[in-house]
Amino acid sequence: MTSLWVLEVGAAAGAIMAVVGLATWVVKTLKKISVPLQGIKSASVSSLRYSIVLAHREYKQNGVISRMALECVCDMYAQYINLGGNGFIVALMEELKRLPIDSSS
Repeated sequence: MTSLWVLEVGAAAGAIMAVVGLATWVVKTLKKISVPLQGIKSASVSSLRYSIVLAHREYKQNGVISRMALECVCDMYAQYINLGGNGFIVALMEELKRLPIDSSS
């Protein structure tokens, strides 16, 4: 009876060791993935900021913005903020939102 208990404890300990080993591997793998993902996130924020700045320049020069263009720029802005973009774009967005909507488009 005692030997059966020892086998069960040994099997449980082996299973726990396997789970800990797997968890350690997962954590190490996630750390390796995290670095490239941060670079992609940073590049995305920069690209969105650039696109918003270009849109602002174009539509401010035109003096009007189409409803669809405004919606697209607002979507870009939402993703910019979700990805951790800073607030310097806020003033540009406010200016775009104040532009008259082009009724011809």
